[in-house]
Amino acid sequence: MFGKVLLESPVLLIGNEQLLKDAEKATQFPEKMYIGVGSAEEADDKASIQDVKDVTDLEKILRDKGLGPNRLKVVVDEGAKHDETAWSKRLQNALLFLYGSDIHLIPAK
Repeated sequence: MFGKVLLESPVLLIGNEQLLKDAEKATQFPEKMYIGVGSAEEADDKASIQDVKDVTDLEKILRDKGLGPNRLKVVVDEGAKHDETAWSKRLQNALLFLYGSDIHLIPAK
């Protein structure tokens, strides 16, 4: 069991949506989870819409299992792509959510 999870731009269709199925059956979850996804993850708009839908489906499953706002944060980043630039822009807030003021971030040069 993981204590904290940072899940960025997940592809949840893999394995016939097995991660969603596993989440439905699970009874234990990490202490805290951050999930980030962009609304422009893929070149195909339909695929990007599906990516966001899958993340919001996972969020619903996790909320229904009792993960409230102190344990689960989901960010749908409007216009963000599936790339390191988007991930790096969300990283600081993800780490602050997961670790709070216990983490010391080094400013970018």
